Amino acid sequence: MARDAGTSSYVHGQLIHEAVVHQARANPGAVAVVQGDTRLTYGELDAASDDYAAELRALGVSEGHRVPVLMGRTPQYVAVVLAVLKCGAAYAALDPRWPEERLTSILRRLGPPLAVVEEPRNLPVPVWSASDHPVGEAARRGRRAPAAACDGAGEATVFFTSGSTGVPKGVVTPHRATTRLFQPGGFADLGPGHVMLASVALPWDVASLELWGPLACGGTVALVEDEYLLPSGLAALVRDRGVDTAWLTTSLFNAFVDEDPSCFLGLRHVLTGGERLSPHHVRRFLDAHPTVRLTNGYGPVESCVFTTTHDVVPQDTERTHGIPIGRPVPHTTVHVLRDGRTCPPGETGEICIGGDGLALEYLGMPQDTAERFVDTAVDGDLVRLYRTGDLGFADPDGLLHYIGRADRQVKIRGRRIEPLEIENVCLSLPQVQQAVAVPVAGPDGSYTAMVLFYVAEPGADGETAAPAAVRDHLVAGLPPHSVPDDLRRVDAIPLSATGKTDTARLLSTSRPAPADAPDRTAAPDGTEPPESRWTAVVLEELRTLLGTEAAPDVPFAVLGGTSLDAIRLCARLSDRTGVPVPVSGFLRDSTANGLVRLLETGSAPEPPEPAGRTDRVLLDGIQAHFGLLHELDPSDSAALCHLLWEVTGPLDTAALEQALNDLQQRHEALRTAYLLDPEPVAVAPDTVHPVRVETLAAGDGPGAARLEEALNRPLPVEDARVWRCVHVPVDDATSLLGVTVHHIAFDGWSQDLLVAELTHAYDARSRGTEPHFEHPAPTLRQLADEAARFGEPEEDAAQLAYWTEHLEGLPELTVPAPGPDQARPVTHVGFTLGADAADRRRAEAGHLGSTLFLPLVAGYAAALAEVTGQDDFGIGVPLVRRSGPGSMAAVSCLVDVVCLRLAGREGAPALADLAKVARPVVEDAFARQDVAFAEVVQAVRPPRTGRNPLYQTMFAMQNSVPTELALTGCAVRRLPMEPPTAMHEIVCEVWPTADGGLRFDISFQADRVMSETGQSLARVYEELLLSGELPASTLP
Repeated sequence: MARDAGTSSYVHGQLIHEAVVHQARANPGAVAVVQGDTRLTYGELDAASDDYAAELRALGVSEGHRVPVLMGRTPQYVAVVLAVLKCGAAYAALDPRWPEERLTSILRRLGPPLAVVEEPRNLPVPVWSASDHPVGEAARRGRRAPAAACDGAGEATVFFTSGSTGVPKGVVTPHRATTRLFQPGGFADLGPGHVMLASVALPWDVASLELWGPLACGGTVALVEDEYLLPSGLAALVRDRGVDTAWLTTSLFNAFVDEDPSCFLGLRHVLTGGERLSPHHVRRFLDAHPTVRLTNGYGPVESCVFTTTHDVVPQDTERTHGIPIGRPVPHTTVHVLRDGRTCPPGETGEICIGGDGLALEYLGMPQDTAERFVDTAVDGDLVRLYRTGDLGFADPDGLLHYIGRADRQVKIRGRRIEPLEIENVCLSLPQVQQAVAVPVAGPDGSYTAMVLFYVAEPGADGETAAPAAVRDHLVAGLPPHSVPDDLRRVDAIPLSATGKTDTARLLSTSRPAPADAPDRTAAPDGTEPPESRWTAVVLEELRTLLGTEAAPDVPFAVLGGTSLDAIRLCARLSDRTGVPVPVSGFLRDSTANGLVRLLETGSAPEPPEPAGRTDRVLLDGIQAHFGLLHELDPSDSAALCHLLWEVTGPLDTAALEQALNDLQQRHEALRTAYLLDPEPVAVAPDTVHPVRVETLAAGDGPGAARLEEALNRPLPVEDARVWRCVHVPVDDATSLLGVTVHHIAFDGWSQDLLVAELTHAYDARSRGTEPHFEHPAPTLRQLADEAARFGEPEEDAAQLAYWTEHLEGLPELTVPAPGPDQARPVTHVGFTLGADAADRRRAEAGHLGSTLFLPLVAGYAAALAEVTGQDDFGIGVPLVRRSGPGSMAAVSCLVDVVCLRLAGREGAPALADLAKVARPVVEDAFARQDVAFAEVVQAVRPPRTGRNPLYQTMFAMQNSVPTELALTGCAVRRLPMEPPTAMHEIVCEVWPTADGGLRFDISFQADRVMSETGQSLARVYEELLLSGELPASTLP
């Protein structure tokens, strides 16, 4: 059993408002509340709350009432809830934006004499509008209400949280549950001279910590103005308002550590909790801020805010069971019980809580109250305990450790979510037969998302059972934080061998259905349009690809489709129907209806004419460009593509070499000579050079450096030597493995394909068998013939006319050139955007009916404009040219480029506005991507200055986390490897990370771009993506 070490008395009484009044009388001129330029002293807060209390008393508010307060986070809100307490009533902070149905249900249960609202609105109870009573005027009026008769056991707050029946639970807490937290010997110093941040949602019990902690102790509370706290916002409040204490949810703490660890500078104390702490993030924080106190707080709302706390030290990050949740706060007891007995140290049991922090009841739910708040004999005494359902143990030192949940309730992003509540609300739809809510765990074991799987009733109407309709129902019946992140309609709920729901199979076999896809719309006269012969085919392919029922008029991006998904879809339809489906045509109307129209107007092409020798294929586009560059400078390593891994275990280099040669024999591009004859061509050589695993002997210098040096040696592609493999033993158990392929035969699509097939081939060869591939890979001639099927001379001419007009007069990008004395220039910079910030950018794109690419490229253009002062320039964006089914299975270089002419900043600092302006430019460009970039250059005829024509910077975004290599019997870890030279003057590459974030790599050519320019670009771009606005200091 763990107890609070020394229970102190309540130095200023047990009532919240009495503690605040004590501070007001002791130091009336001290600042109590600050928000922006608004300040309330303790004297003003006391006077304003007295005036409001007199008004509320006159309107019938008195002891025992529960008053709902529907207001935002403002100084007036603080005065209002203090006034409610002075009336002897309890307050329930409600979000004014909650669904009307939820608010009505809660108001009915509270049974209040009135509700306090910020602005007049219709509610089923009388309302008192705070907007009619400014806080400054209230402080000057000086009215006073008679003192209320109440004590520390009286009701003070009602917090509404998720309930398993679908009805939110109202947790009624007494005054002493809050004031117990701020007694001498507590977990934080919030007294005079200290300023605490207040940023959480007001209906949450943690708002009591942020508000009443400083006010009961004589400190200052700094109210955040924005709805969402960003690292830049925290840093600004520390700098401008003197904030020295802050509480962040675990998710937010992790995100801030990932995105900008410097935002914590100036803080004295950081408190976090709500979910299991990530040792990785804690370690990074403590390393960066060793003098800042970091406290892990644990506690359910039934034991207001915190039950236990623990000051985290570096050694905690190495503990087997994670970071401890600590020891009880004052006036609180904790017992670890199992089968009615107290567990000895080290034994896991249920965490049960006693003491003054316990809630009084679940409002109007006596049965639930009796189940969770129980009188239990502990060490011979009968005590009232709350059964948390959490499992934990106390170690020999008395520290409490959290293990997990005994039931299904979970915390996601710091908020408690009851899966059963979600399921019950979903099942209240007559169209739904079954529903299962499944939490998704992140890499550190904490839950990061909730997915709802549901089965529709047989014969249910398609629209009312569609994900969009189900989501609308959930939004109306659940608090926002409980609405599932994903909805997935399935044919059946799979069961395990024991008859339980197989959640692992659910999560692994389905893709997200678009929760916000609009419903199918009828014709203006209310009738459905007649279906084409292609409609069922298109909808089936969409369902197979995306795992969702697609309304015919919903844009592909809204359905969750990416650019690579679009390529796959068009290739599948081309193969199935025999009608060419160009990606550019699809993107002009990226709906199912648009695809049907494309198929209706298309026709199967005539068989291609024989194209001459099958051993010689003419190169065009980017491949021809790489061929010319190699001819000019065979030693240039900018066109080399690298793959690098760390391998632990017995690597079979003989099997690896066999597997590499299996792939070389399978993919013609890997065994072909590329040369000028007189134009760039791919030629089948007389002799195929086998691939060797080159093993470097142990030598001087780090193995990674020697490996990179070997991988960067030129590849004589004119002699059909297109790739190489290098192996460097590090010790008896570990080695480094690298593969380099020339870009003339390789691209990003090929990378995943090569890794997957290498995994398969190595596994077969290590077992002494030959690998079996389902289909042969196409030859280069077959790829060229397949691409020719998609050519439409009239359409190509129209696209070329667009590019000629659109890119006419495009200026070159102007960047300061480095001086001759620039020593050891930096040529690579990068940063990572956390999952929360990436999700905000995804939401912006979703609102525009687009993909994440749009806000990212618009932001890149704006950041580049800010750094260079130039608003008109071209950005090259690589395209995948894989239109037919054969190309999907080929290792080769099948890419090209479009040039985006984005208008820089357009005078708009907000990223959402920049994306809106950029949208038509991006959509027009991708709808006209069929013309080879080389043809565009010939038509536009820009001045030849020795620089890349039309664009000097490239922006490349990858849509998926790279496929991981698996080598039988070994552990394999992918390693980053920077290219020795950027392919263009400035290149920005964006990669998704496994946790939902994004990694940005910016490289630049040292002889053309100053290091300071590249670093400034990365800094401005990162701040724009984090905050959503251009840095104010750089705006014109």
